[in-house]
Formats: sequence, C-alpha cells, structure tokens
Amino acid sequence: MLSKRWWGGVLHKYGLVLLLFAVCIGFSLDPATPAFATVANFRFVLSNQALTAIVALGMVFALVVGEFDLSLGNIMSLASCICAGLMSHDNAPLWLAILASMGVGLGFGAVNGLIVTRLKVSSIVTTLGMLIIVTAVESWYTGGNSVTTGISQGLLSIGYAQILGIPDPLIVLIVIAAICWYVLEQTPLGRKLHAVGANPAAAGVLGLPVRRLTLTSFVIGGLVVGFGGVLLIAVQGSGVPGVGQSYLFSALAGAMLGATTIRPGRFNVLGTLAAVYFLAFTVNGLTLSGGPSWVSSAFDGAALIVAVGISVWTGSGPEGSVVMKDRGRESNEEMLGAESSVVSLEEDGLGSTDQLLDS
Repeated sequence: MLSKRWWGGVLHKYGLVLLLFAVCIGFSLDPATPAFATVANFRFVLSNQALTAIVALGMVFALVVGEFDLSLGNIMSLASCICAGLMSHDNAPLWLAILASMGVGLGFGAVNGLIVTRLKVSSIVTTLGMLIIVTAVESWYTGGNSVTTGISQGLLSIGYAQILGIPDPLIVLIVIAAICWYVLEQTPLGRKLHAVGANPAAAGVLGLPVRRLTLTSFVIGGLVVGFGGVLLIAVQGSGVPGVGQSYLFSALAGAMLGATTIRPGRFNVLGTLAAVYFLAFTVNGLTLSGGPSWVSSAFDGAALIVAVGISVWTGSGPEGSVVMKDRGRESNEEMLGAESSVVSLEEDGLGSTDQLLDS
C-alpha cells in the first residue's frame, strides 16, 4: 500500500497536471457542456493556445534568472507585422521574412537585457516601457492597418493544416518547447541560468558572468517570440497590429503557475505548458457552460495571484525569489553569505561547481 508521504509527493509535484485531467473529465461528463468532449473542441484549444504558450516559454527564460519580461507579447505582434510586411510590400522570400521576424525579437530582447544589466533599471519598468515603445513602432510601421496580401500561402496553411490529426500550430509549439526544455535542463547554459536565478551573489562568487547570463535570458526570450511572430501570421491569416498585448496576462499566469508543478519551486517548460492548458481548458469549459465573457481575464488574474501566493506561503518559491527580490537592495548579510549559498545551489540539483563553470 502506498504511503501518505508518497501520495503527498505526487500531489506536490504533479497536482496541477492531475487537476488539468480532472477539469477535462469534469467538463466532459457535465451535461451542460456537451461540446467540450469533442475532437474539434480539443483541437481548437490545443491549437488556439499555442501562441500563448510560446509567449509564456519566452517569459520563462527571464523568470529563471529572477527578472520579468512584460513586452514579449507586443514584440511578437510587431515581429509578425514586419514579417508579413516584408513579404507583402517588398516581395521578400519567406526565409528572409522569418529571419527578420526572429531578428526583431532578438534585437528588442537584447535592448531590454542591456537596459536591465547595464543601466540597472528594474526589469518590470524596462519591459513595460518597451511594451509601449513597441506598440508605437508597430503603429508607425503598419499605419494601424493589417497586412493581408502577398503572404506566403505555405505559411498561411500552417494555421489550419494538420499532420495525423494534430494541428500544425501545436506541432510548432512542441518543437519550440522541446528546444527550450533542452536548453534549460540539459545544457551548461541552462544550469548557469538557474544558478543565477537561485542566488546571483553566489553565482558571482562561482565566477559566473551574471550580467551576461541575464542579458542572454532576455535575448533568448525575444528570439522565441520572434519565431512566434511567424506562427502568429499563420494563425491570424495576416499581420494584425495590436494583438500582442492580449497574450500578456495569460502567458504570465501560465509561467508563474507552471513553477508550482513538475519541478515545484523552479520555472520550467513542462510545468508552464501544463499551466497554460489548465487555464485554457478551464476557461473553455466555463465559457461553453454559459459563463460570461470576462471569465477568462478573471480566471487568469486569480491564477496569477494564487501562483505567487503559493510561492510565498510554502517558502519554496521559484529560484531568484522573483516575487520578493530587489536587486537594488541586497543586504550585506546576503553578500557575506554568498559563499555558503554555493552548497545550496548544488543541493538544488543545479550541478556541481565544476559543472556550472564548465562551458
């Protein structure tokens, strides 16, 4: 017979995943939501939330090092408009438009990272300001009009095509998520990013280039949503300005809530995906049962508060204590205790000192 301790460990690690299954089963059996348990509905939710999940994955990289990037949804929107505009107005080949979209994400991510690491401006203030700037650039570039003509039909087909019954947007998400998981969990770079988030002072004592790694996290996040901008064109059928901000809070709630599952206390790719789809299927079920239109925003906001609350209440919040950290007010005690924190980095599964320093 399995012990209570074993069950407690399962619930602690996979509680949100089990809750996701419970939600799907509950709405499937509910007579008020007969449309929920249909292949068409599941395909719709899985495909429709791919972009939200991509923005959330981009956010994870900044969150891992203890920072926020609130501009990623808007960067993705701008990248999609530039990608579509190059094909429509300049007859650029698809490959060049894709590279331009990724370049937009990379460039704005680098600017965010440089402001945060070099000018020491709070990442929340920096990326919130960048969100506004990106929106202005997008309005200037598009004139407020959607780009609807001259877009590659091959690209547009990804928005509705399927492979073995699996929507193409979901396949793109799986590929991006696999790459992000590999980078964060299986590479020296990923271990270093986790180490910086766990304790920047201790990471500095180990000889890790904290500022450069923080910059890298912003760049990778921008690169992720830059590619997401290409998928956005396929899903929307055009380059539509102003849609990026609609992904912000759903993605942020997913990324924060994802740190409570799979690898509790650490921002992680699999947990983020589970959280995004938990939120999506719950809102989908509530909507199909006749819930009001505002239920999505209310549920995302509540999920964000709950995720942060769990981190603070349990004392096992995500590395870097994103919720409570203020790098501008590091105490002398924290700096003096940095050496002893090296041991805790190793105990947290981030690898030995040699592994962290191994490039």
